[in-house]
Amino acid sequence: MIIVGLGSRKIIDAQAVIDLIEASSLGLTLSGLAVPFFRKDESAFLHAAKYFKLDIFWVGELELHQRQEECFSYSDVAFHRTGLGAVAEACALAGAGKGSTLLVPLQKGRGVTAALALASLKN
Repeated sequence: MIIVGLGSRKIIDAQAVIDLIEASSLGLTLSGLAVPFFRKDESAFLHAAKYFKLDIFWVGELELHQRQEECFSYSDVAFHRTGLGAVAEACALAGAGKGSTLLVPLQKGRGVTAALALASLKN
């Protein structure tokens, strides 16, 4: 199972999300999108999930904090805005579950970020 973790600025365009997912996925079969709880009101993610016919998982604050040490990237800007140094990577890892690993590290698009995580084969 491969999960796309996403992060973004407050107001983004759905096409920017779709474009970044297409560019980041490397032609792999995706299983779902994982988005931080504080972006639940951002309709661009819902449009992207519908476009790709994927489920969307809203990642909670505790889960995001628990996966920070496993992230490859760190953003001072994200940390000051959200309290998290890595959003997209943490979402991908949390969405893919316990024992998951980053497959594609942080990718940046127009106001949106993405990362891919692979679920553990043991689960």
